[in-house]
Amino acid sequence: MNKNSNGLLASESMKKNNSGVLEVALVCVCYNAYQDALRLLKSIEKSYSQTKGVNLTVVLSDNSTNENNKELIDNLNFSFQYIYIKNDNIGYFPAFYKGVQATEQAPEQFDYVIVSNVDLTVAESFFNELYLLKTASDIGVIAPRVLSQSTGLDSNPKILVRPSKFRITLFRFISSSPFSFSLYKKLKHHIRGRYSKPKSVNTSVIMKPSFMYGAHGAFMVFTKQYFNSGAHVNYPRFLFGEEGFVAEECRKVGLKVEHQPVLVINDREHGSTSLETSAFICNEHKKSYDYFLKNYMK
Repeated sequence: MNKNSNGLLASESMKKNNSGVLEVALVCVCYNAYQDALRLLKSIEKSYSQTKGVNLTVVLSDNSTNENNKELIDNLNFSFQYIYIKNDNIGYFPAFYKGVQATEQAPEQFDYVIVSNVDLTVAESFFNELYLLKTASDIGVIAPRVLSQSTGLDSNPKILVRPSKFRITLFRFISSSPFSFSLYKKLKHHIRGRYSKPKSVNTSVIMKPSFMYGAHGAFMVFTKQYFNSGAHVNYPRFLFGEEGFVAEECRKVGLKVEHQPVLVINDREHGSTSLETSAFICNEHKKSYDYFLKNYMK
């Protein structure tokens, strides 16, 4: 999966297949959030039904340990190809990886491969804008406008520049103790509450694309070039650090991460991770920083 089968030249621009149809795979990762999953799937159906020229495959990759309300997603019928798979509780990107495999196609056969949490929805215009998008050949990942339901602010660009080894080491230290991790979160929340005033965002305003180091992990759009260049999505950590992993994969093969505000996502934020204990979240953050330091900060 992580080997390119027919690598593209850097000068080539991204093109739809010969029939003019855009091939898209979208993997939604669900953890004990079937109501959210249903809401997301309905938004995908609404957006897709208003779009021509897109062939869409959606995989619901289910990590749930509590199957209460699972009947909400049983026997669903959509106008796109819908695949349901049940996993053990294997984590976010591992479930994404399983979902890509469930399509039974190599990822580079799609024009775009998308990973998504379920505690969000896609805008009605999403698939139409994706169809119209002109993606340069040096773009590996596209970051949409991820609008926070609580603040109205765009969560992208997520990470503008590559973090230093000192910064990663510092965050690893903070995450080494539930007490220091909790204190950091409270301080961060206080600073944001004091100096960042919530405001609504006019989604009709046309914003220019821009580049960043890392895209927000809740919703990432991988291009055909990402996989053709040899980058992969087999990130072995359970949670967190996905932004850095993907950014480093792009960096390794000479591709960029681009913010495309015309693609709009509405984010309810942390519908699944908020159910976990602080100690668990803290430890998973630490493991992700350990992985980053070991693999990218030698």
